[in-house]
Amino acid sequence: MDIQLKNKLTLLVITLFVCTLSAGCCKQSAQTSRPQTPPSLGVRIDLKQASGNINPLLFGHNIAAADGTGIFNSGLQRTVIATGDGVWDQQRNKPDAQVLKLVEPLNIGSLRYPGGCLVHHFDWKQTIGPLDERPADWRFGLDEFLALCQAWNAQPVITVSDYAGTAQDAADLVEYLNMPALPRYPWAMRRAANGQAQPYAVRWFELGNESEHGNHQVKPFKQFTAQDYAAYFRAYASAMRAVDSSVQLGLVLSPGIDVHAHWNRQVLKLAGDQADFAITHFYAPSEKPAPGNTFDPQMLMRSCMVAGHAYNRLIDEYHQLIREQLGRDLPLAMTEYNISAHQVQGKAWRYSYVAALMNADFQGLMFQPEKNIVLANYWQLVNGYWGMIQTRPDQQLHAAYLMYKLWGQHTGSTLLTTQVFGPTQPYEGYYGFRPMRGHQLVEPRSVHLTQITPMVQPKAVANAYRITPTSDGPLEIQLQDLKQNLYPIIAQVSMHDDYPVDYKLSFEACFEGQQTGAVKLGMGLADDRGWQRSKLAVEANGAQSHQDWQPYTCMLKSLPQTRGVQVVLRLEAAKGSVTGKLRVRKIQLEQLTQQTLPAAPVLTATASLSADRRMLHVILFNKSLDQTLSVPLDLAQPVMQSARYWQVTGKAPDDTGPARLSVQDQPLAIEHSRRLTVELPVASMTAIDLVLHR
Repeated sequence: MDIQLKNKLTLLVITLFVCTLSAGCCKQSAQTSRPQTPPSLGVRIDLKQASGNINPLLFGHNIAAADGTGIFNSGLQRTVIATGDGVWDQQRNKPDAQVLKLVEPLNIGSLRYPGGCLVHHFDWKQTIGPLDERPADWRFGLDEFLALCQAWNAQPVITVSDYAGTAQDAADLVEYLNMPALPRYPWAMRRAANGQAQPYAVRWFELGNESEHGNHQVKPFKQFTAQDYAAYFRAYASAMRAVDSSVQLGLVLSPGIDVHAHWNRQVLKLAGDQADFAITHFYAPSEKPAPGNTFDPQMLMRSCMVAGHAYNRLIDEYHQLIREQLGRDLPLAMTEYNISAHQVQGKAWRYSYVAALMNADFQGLMFQPEKNIVLANYWQLVNGYWGMIQTRPDQQLHAAYLMYKLWGQHTGSTLLTTQVFGPTQPYEGYYGFRPMRGHQLVEPRSVHLTQITPMVQPKAVANAYRITPTSDGPLEIQLQDLKQNLYPIIAQVSMHDDYPVDYKLSFEACFEGQQTGAVKLGMGLADDRGWQRSKLAVEANGAQSHQDWQPYTCMLKSLPQTRGVQVVLRLEAAKGSVTGKLRVRKIQLEQLTQQTLPAAPVLTATASLSADRRMLHVILFNKSLDQTLSVPLDLAQPVMQSARYWQVTGKAPDDTGPARLSVQDQPLAIEHSRRLTVELPVASMTAIDLVLHR
C-alpha cells in the first residue's frame, strides 16, 4: 500500500476514534451536569458544609427568684425568695438535688436572674451577706444564684433594675461580681468576706426588663418614656463599664412583635451606640383575637405551627431597623419567649403541646448564624405560672421539658447547612401574624395617603382638657390638672379600598407645661370598632418630654375584620397629673397593603456534628396538624454506620397534660451508608443520632 495512503487511513481511524470518545464524554458530561430535580420531600446534609458553631447560650432559661410585691401579687412570697421558687435547698444551702437531676439533661447554657418584671424593684444588696442578716428572708440571693449557675454549668445573665437603685448601685454590682478582692474594690472585698474569693467574671447584663410598661403597681409608680430609658441606659452603661470594660450590656426594646414601635426607634437612636446587644421578647400568638374577643382554638393551634416562619421574618425586620437607626447591626437577645395564651375556657394553653412544639421549633431557628442571636432564654424553667418543671405539690413535667431535653441530648457543636424539601401550609393571618401564601415575600405598598384635618369642636371635659382646632396651624390641647386617661377621637378613616390594609400614622408634637408622676402624651390608632370589641390599638407617645417639635410614627396591623381606624389623642395621666399645652401638627395617615409571607414550611430540620466529628445529630419537626410525613434523609457522602432515633408526640395538639416519648432509642435502617427514611407523626419532634465511619 502506498505509504501516503496508509498514513491518511491511519489518521482517519484515529480521528473517528477521538470523535467517538469525545461524543461519549460529552454525553456523559451532559448527563452528570444536568441539575438534579429536587425531591418533593426530604432532607439533604453535606458534612463538608459547616455554617457555624452552635452557641450554647441559646440553650437558655429563666427562673423567678425575687420579690413580686406590687408586680404579680399583693404580698411577699417568702417561698420564692427563700428557694428561688424551688431551685434551692434552703435546709442544705445548696442547689436542690431533685431539680438538678431534672435539669442536667437539658444542657442549659445560660440562666437569667432575677426573673423578668421582678427586677423592677430588685435591690441586689439586700440579697448578699450572712443569711441571718438579710432582710425579708432572702435565703436565695445573688451568691446562691451564681452557685446554682456553677452547679448547672450555665452562664449567668443578670438583669439590672430599671425602677430602683442608682447607676452607682449598678457599678457596685459589677465590682462585686468581677473585680479582685483588693482594698481599692470594697464591694469585691465584701464578696470575699461572703465566701467567694475569686471574681465570678459575669459578662452578660440586661439594663432593665420590658421597661416601657412601667413598674406595675409598685409604689410610687414609675414609667419611662423612650427618652427617659435612653438616658438611664447611657448613665448606667457608663458607670458599669468604668468598673469593667469587658461587660456586655443589653438595650431593652419593646416586647412583642411590633418591630417598628416608637419606643424601639427612639431608644436605638438615642442609646443604641452604647449597646452591645438589643433585647426583645416574643409572646405570640395570642388567645385574644377579634371580632368580639371570641376564641378559636383551631386557629390558635395553626398559628403555633407557623409561628417559626413568622418569627423568622420578624427577626430580619429587627435587624433591618437596627441598621437603619445605627448604621450598623447589633446582636439580638431573645431573653423571654413563649406563647401568649394563658388560661382560656378552662385550658392552660401555656402548657399545651402545640405551644411546646412551637417553642422547641423556634430553638432551631435561633441557631442560624445569619439571625445573629446571642442569647435566648425560654420562659420559664421551674414552678411559677409557666414552669416546664413543676415540683409542687407533686412533680410534673410538661411537654416543653421533653422537647428541650431532646435538644440538650442531641445537639453537637458544629452547625451544618441543610436542604429541606417538603410541603407548605397557607395561613390567613391571626392577631399580628401576617398572611402566608404562595412562594414569595410580598412587601407592603402604599395605596392611599390622607392629610388629617381634626374633626373636633372646642371642647372641655371636667375642666381637665380643652381642644382648640385651627384651620391652618397646629392642633392645641390645653390640659388643666389632668389626672385620668382620656382618648378623644379626632378623626375616623375608612378603608380606602375593599382589601385588607395596614395603617401608618405620622405626626409632630411638643409640650409646654408641668407634670408629676407618670404621664404620657401623644397620639395613636385604634380599630374603628372600638377597643372593647377589637382590643386593637397602637400608640406613639413621649411628647410630654419635649418642648420642641419631635416626629412620631406608629403602625396598626389590622385584623381581617378591620374596616377602618380611629385617630385618637392619648392623654394618659391616671398615675400622675399634668398641666400645660400639647401641640400637634402634620398629621397624616397612610394606608398600605399588608405584607404577605410565603406559605409556611411543614418540615424543619437542624443538623449538627459532635466535637469529635463521629456523631451527626439531626432534629426534625413535622408541623402539620393532620399529615404524617415519611421523610428521606440523605447525606452527600456514604458515611453512615448506624442510626437511632427518639420521638415526642402528644395525645392531641391541644393537650395540656404530660407529653410522652413515643419512640425512645430505636434503630433506623440505613441504605447504602448514606440514606435513611423516618416516619414523622402529626405535630411531632424527632431526634436522630447517626454514628459515622471514621
